[in-house]
Amino acid sequence: MDFCSDICQSLGEPMHDTAPSAAAGWLLVEHPGPWPASGRPTDLPDGMIRLMARAPKVGVRVQLIRRPGHVRRQASSRDAHVFAAGSGTYGGFIPQGVELPAPWLEHRTIGDLAHLPDLVDLEALGRGERIGLGAHVEGPLMLVCAHGTRDTCCAMYGRRAAKGLARVARDRVWETTHISGHRFAPNVVSLPEGVFYGGVADSPTAYRDLVRASTDGEILLTHYRGRVGLPAPVQAAEWHVRTAGEATSIDAVRALRWSTDGSTERTSVTFGLDGDPVNVVVQPAAPAGARLTSCTKAELSDPKHYELVSMGLPVSAG
Repeated sequence: MDFCSDICQSLGEPMHDTAPSAAAGWLLVEHPGPWPASGRPTDLPDGMIRLMARAPKVGVRVQLIRRPGHVRRQASSRDAHVFAAGSGTYGGFIPQGVELPAPWLEHRTIGDLAHLPDLVDLEALGRGERIGLGAHVEGPLMLVCAHGTRDTCCAMYGRRAAKGLARVARDRVWETTHISGHRFAPNVVSLPEGVFYGGVADSPTAYRDLVRASTDGEILLTHYRGRVGLPAPVQAAEWHVRTAGEATSIDAVRALRWSTDGSTERTSVTFGLDGDPVNVVVQPAAPAGARLTSCTKAELSDPKHYELVSMGLPVSAG
């Protein structure tokens, strides 16, 4: 059988514009599983189920997490780890030009998840604001999609990658529910910045490189899918700026403003590159043809990507 991630790799499909464009706030809740292919585990308290249903409407991603190589047990058998994070990106729910707080990460343990909704201000979290959930935590926290009931590739490649990363970063690594992009498995997101990676090689060197880059505030461009909260064309434009300028520091490139021409579908983006403005134009690439993009659902589709039209620094006076 040809798996969707193997097909993606053989086609050399670009992935630098595939991070989720919505949500820049995160709520991570420890739950041992099993995780259903869709919906929510039935053993969660009713208040948690209502919170998870409301979260996407206000720009918050709720992820269930568990330790790599976990031993299944009842969710209520011990205190659960809970994290909240703000990625410091604009997101689809924040007006352009609004200054957000720097990325942040908070942690606490809780004995009964029924009390968690009372501790979380979802609207504030969706705006990227600290919510005082618990103690501040220094990143990175690395989530690896291991949602096997959602897609076979996430089970095969994700769980292997989670164990490999855990051998390098130990308590900083968690398996998690669906984070998008089955065909790029193994998929990893580094928090709090919300940096998405795909196709991470199964090797100690690759795992060390990824952990080192995330710890040092750098981006590993070879596996970079984009940063959560930015529209896909902006992610594509950012990748071209970073690649051309060899700008791997997370803080080196920042999207300042963007607009899309409805007739041509071209998106113009202005970035700050180490303080200097860079203007980039991207447009949808020609269709590549439908192929398998999800193993479990046997989905055939032709994902949309963006290609570079132009890029250049304005000429400085004098």
